[in-house]
Amino acid sequence: MSTKELQIEKGQMSLLNALPSAAAILNGAGDVVITNREWDQNCSSGFFFKTDKNTNFFEHCSKAAEQGSDDALKLIIGLRKILDREQDFFESTYSNKKTEDNEWYKVNLRSFENTGAILFIEDITDNVSAIRELRDSQEKYRQQFDHSINGIIIGTPTGEIYDANPAACKILGYTHQELIDGGRGLVLDLTHPLNKEAAEIREKKSFFEGEKQYIHKSGREISVMVSSVLFRDKDRGLTTINSFRDITKEKQIQKKLKNEQEFARTAIASIPGTFYVLDTDGTFLQWNEAFFNDLGYSQQDMFGLKPIDFFVEEDQELVSEKLNEALKEGAAETVARVKAKNGDVRVFKLNARSFKNENATYIVGTGMDITELVDAKSASDRHFQMMSQLFENAPIGIVMINQENKIIRINEGFNKLFGFKNGDVIGTNLNDLITKADTREEAEKAAVDAFDGALSQFESVRYTKNGEKVPVLVSTVPISEEGKVTAAYGIYVDLTPQKELEERITDLLCREREAREKAQNSLKEKEILLQEVHHRVKNNLAVIAGLLDLQLLEETDKEVFKKLSEVQSRIFSIAKIHETLYQEKNVVHIRFNSYLKSFINFLPQQGFTNEIISELNLNCDETVLNLNQAVPAGLMINELINVLLPESGKGNLMLDLKSDDKSVTISLCGAGLRVQNFKENLASEKFQYKLVDILVAQLDGTIDVDVDREMVIVSFSKNESKGSSNAFFS
Repeated sequence: MSTKELQIEKGQMSLLNALPSAAAILNGAGDVVITNREWDQNCSSGFFFKTDKNTNFFEHCSKAAEQGSDDALKLIIGLRKILDREQDFFESTYSNKKTEDNEWYKVNLRSFENTGAILFIEDITDNVSAIRELRDSQEKYRQQFDHSINGIIIGTPTGEIYDANPAACKILGYTHQELIDGGRGLVLDLTHPLNKEAAEIREKKSFFEGEKQYIHKSGREISVMVSSVLFRDKDRGLTTINSFRDITKEKQIQKKLKNEQEFARTAIASIPGTFYVLDTDGTFLQWNEAFFNDLGYSQQDMFGLKPIDFFVEEDQELVSEKLNEALKEGAAETVARVKAKNGDVRVFKLNARSFKNENATYIVGTGMDITELVDAKSASDRHFQMMSQLFENAPIGIVMINQENKIIRINEGFNKLFGFKNGDVIGTNLNDLITKADTREEAEKAAVDAFDGALSQFESVRYTKNGEKVPVLVSTVPISEEGKVTAAYGIYVDLTPQKELEERITDLLCREREAREKAQNSLKEKEILLQEVHHRVKNNLAVIAGLLDLQLLEETDKEVFKKLSEVQSRIFSIAKIHETLYQEKNVVHIRFNSYLKSFINFLPQQGFTNEIISELNLNCDETVLNLNQAVPAGLMINELINVLLPESGKGNLMLDLKSDDKSVTISLCGAGLRVQNFKENLASEKFQYKLVDILVAQLDGTIDVDVDREMVIVSFSKNESKGSSNAFFS
C-alpha cells in the first residue's frame, strides 16, 4: 500500500502532534507513512522500535528479533494481528536493556482506517524508575513521591490507603486526609471492566501497566494510565504502589480524531451520486460506495481504473479536457455518459474542483446520475409535441388566452367554427371577438374563474365572424406554472347538430307520450270492462246457484240432492273467484288467501254443519295467484273437501296454505277425513276423483296422500299462464 492510500487532514495532524507520546501511522504493509512531532524528534533515540518515515516496521523489528529480542518478536506478532484484523488492540511494556539507563516504554497498537494501524510509544521509564527508587531509598523515594508529576498512591490490596502524593490529590480532587480516610473505594469502582481486569492481572503478575478508571471528587470518571506494583513490605506486609497520570485529555483528543474521521467517512458516504479524489496523475485516492451501488464496480476494479475509463469513448476527450480545466482554473463541470460495469450507459452531471494539501494538488469531484432527468425531458418534449398536435388537429375549437383575456394561440377548429384566421385574431380580446351583450357578462365571469384556478363548463351561444349565432358547449381550463395560473384554455364544442337532434327527439317524445296516454286510456277502459265482466259472471253464477238452491228445496231424492249440491259448490267456488277479483279491482291476479277465507266461511251454506265438521282451522300465507291458476286451485280444494269429509259422523278439517316467490303448497288434514278412501279411489274413473286429477294436472302440480297422518298435499309452481281459465279438459 502506498503513502497515498492513507491520508489525514491538517486538523487531524494537529491533534496527532498534540499527543505527548510518539505516534506513527502504518499502512497495510507495515510501512511507516505518517509520524507526529514527538516521533520525529526522538526517532534517533536508543529505543529500537522507533524508525524513520517510509521505513518498513516489520523489517526494522525483524533485525532486533534476529539479535535475540523477544520484545521485538512479540511486537511483530501483535502488529500482524492488528493488520489482519484478528484483533483491534495490542499493548505491552518493553525495556531497552541496551542503554545505560535501562529505558522502559509502553507500546500501544490500534487498527486505523480499513487496512492500517496507529502505533503509540510512550516513555514510562520515569514511572518504573520511581517505583524502584522507592524500594531502594526511602529519602529518595520521598522526594520523588512528593514532586512527581504523576499521582502516586500507596496502599494495600484490600483497599486501605497509607499515603498519596500531591499530584494524586490534585488529579482526584481530594485532600490527603480524605484519601487516607476514604480508602480505595472513594476513588475506584472495582466493578468497572477496566479496573476488574487490572486487579486480576496484578494479582497474577504482581505488576500491572495499563488503563484504569478513577472517580474524581466531583463524581466524574477520570481515565488514567497506571503502573501498579504489588510487593511485600517488611513492615506493612503486602503493599501496592500505584503510579498514574490523567489521560482524559489524550483520550478526548483520540476520540475527537476518530469522530472527525468517522464524520468525514459518513459525509462522503452520504454524498448523493459518486464522490472521488484524484491526484494529478489521475489515480483514484478515495471514492464512495456509489461506484459499487450505482455502477456495479468492485473495490478491486477501482485500483486498476483511471477516471477516463468510466466514460464512453466519444466523451473521453471532453472529460479529459474538463479535468485539466479543473487543475488550471480551479473548477469545471460537464455532462457525459458513464459506463456501468454491466455495460449500461448512464448520463452523469460532473463537477470537479482542485485543492492543495501539503504542497500536493488534488482533484475532488462529484457525479450525479441524471439519466432519468434526461429521459424525462425527452419524454416531456415528446409529450409537448403530442399535445401541440392534439391542440392543432382537435376537431373542436380551442383558444389560449392570457390574463388580459387576449388571444395567444388558436387552432384550426376554432377558425372553422367561427370563420377566422390566425393572423386576424392573435392579440385580440376574446370576448370582443365572439360574444355580444347577451353573453358578455357570462364570458367575462368564466375567464375570471379560470384565472382563479377553477374549471367551468356550460352551454351558451357565441357569434361567428359574420355575426351568426352558434350554440356551443364552453369549457375553461386554467394553465398553471409553479402554482400560479398564467394562461387559460377556452374550448368550444359546436352543439348545432346536437340541438337539431334534441328537437327531433323532443318531437318523438311528444308523439310517444300521446301514444302512451292513448294506450293507458285504452287499458283503463279494458280494465273497467273486465271488472264489469267479472261482476256479471259472478252475478250470472249466483243466479245459477240460486236456481240450483230452489231446485234443492223441492228435491226429495237424496242421491240427486247430493249431486246438485256438488254442482252448486263448484259454481260457488268459481263465483267467489270472480267476486274477489271485482272487489279488489284487479282483473288478472287474486289474493288466494282472501278467497279461501270467504270460501271456507260459506261451507255451512253448502250443508257442512257442525254435525259434519266438528272443528275447522285455516292457516294461510299471503298468496297471489294468476287468474288461470286461481280457478282450478279453487275448484280442486272444493272437490277435495267434498270427497274427504265423511258422509256420516264428524271430522276435523285443517286447511294449510304455504307459498313463496316460486311455489304453492296446499294441505288438508284432520281426524275423521276419508284419506284412505281417497287414496284407493284416486286412480278410479269416478267423476270427482277424475276431476281432482285433471285440476292438479292443469296446475302442473303433484298430489301426495299420507294415510298415517291423514293428510292430502298438493304442490305446484307459480306461473303467469295465459288462456282460458275454464279449459279444464284441454
